[in-house]
Amino acid sequence: MWIQTHHASLMSPGFLFASPETPQIQEDGFDEERLLLELGAICPGAPVLEVPFEALVDDELDFYLPEPAALSGRTWIYRGWMPTLEEYQRLEVWFAERDASLLVSSEEFERAHYLPEALEANPALRRFCPETKYTEEADRDLAFELAGTFSGEIFLKDHVKSAKPEMATYDARTRSRTLFDQACDVLEAARGERFERGYVLRAYADLLAPDGDVDLSGDGVDEARVFVVGGKAVAAYAYRSRPGIGEGLLASRFETWREELRELLSLDSPFFTLDIAQKPNGELVVLDVGDGGVSTIPAGSDPRPVLNALYAAAEFRG
Repeated sequence: MWIQTHHASLMSPGFLFASPETPQIQEDGFDEERLLLELGAICPGAPVLEVPFEALVDDELDFYLPEPAALSGRTWIYRGWMPTLEEYQRLEVWFAERDASLLVSSEEFERAHYLPEALEANPALRRFCPETKYTEEADRDLAFELAGTFSGEIFLKDHVKSAKPEMATYDARTRSRTLFDQACDVLEAARGERFERGYVLRAYADLLAPDGDVDLSGDGVDEARVFVVGGKAVAAYAYRSRPGIGEGLLASRFETWREELRELLSLDSPFFTLDIAQKPNGELVVLDVGDGGVSTIPAGSDPRPVLNALYAAAEFRG
C-alpha cells in the first residue's frame, strides 16, 4: 500500500512498515505510528509504504510497492518486524535498484541487530551488560563449555532474540549436559527457522522492579527502552511494565540518567535501541541492544520524539 500524505516534498524521507498478515499473539505499536503518519499528525509530508512482512521474507515486494518513480531519490525508514540480515540486504538492494536508499544500511543493521556484533563494535557496552559469552555458530559442545565458566543461573538466546515467554534457562552449577540440552531445545523450538547464527549465554543479575524492590520472578523488571537516533538518546519508554507492579519509573526518570549512556551511543548506526534496567545499587544495566527499525514503541506511547528525529536524520543523510 502507498500513501502520499498532504503537502509532501518530492524528495521528503518516507516510512516503510512491514507487519505479518497473520494475526500475532504479541501486538506491536507499528500500526499506531503508521496511522499518525498517514493522518499527517507526525512528519507531515512523509510518504508511507505498507507491505506484509511475508512479502519481504519471500522477496515479493514488487507486488505491493509503487513504481520506481515514486520511490526514487528518497531515503526510507524501515519500521517493522525482524528480517534476517540476508532479507534486509535484499531490501536494501531492492531500493538501490530504484535509486532510493534505506536510512540504516545493511552493515549498520547487522551491527546493532546481532548482540555479538554490537559488543565488538562498542566495547564499552560490556561494562554495562551482565556477563555475556557466545558462539559464532550453533555449536552446542562449545556453548556447553562456555556455560561451565559461569557460576550461577544463566539464560540462553540466539544472536538476536531469547525464547520468551518460555525462557531457556540453565543453572551452570549443575554441570549437567542433559539440562543444558533441554534449555537449548527450548530456545531452538521457540525460534524455529528464525534461529540466528549461534548461542548467546548471559548471567542473571539482580534488577529492580518498578516498585523499587528486587525482581525475583524475571518478568517484572523495571525496564526502559531507549531509542538512539543520530548518536543521541531521544526518548525512553517503559518496557514490559506490569499493571499492579508499576508503570515504568525508570523510563519516567530518563532525564536524570540520560548522560550516563553517553559512551554507549557510539555504535556507528543512525538508529538503534538499548534496553536498560537498574541494579539495587543504582547502576544501569544494558539488557539488550537492537536495530531501531525493528524495535517497537509500546502501544499507547507517544512516538513523536522518535519519528521526528528519524525524519530529520533521513533528511540530513539524504
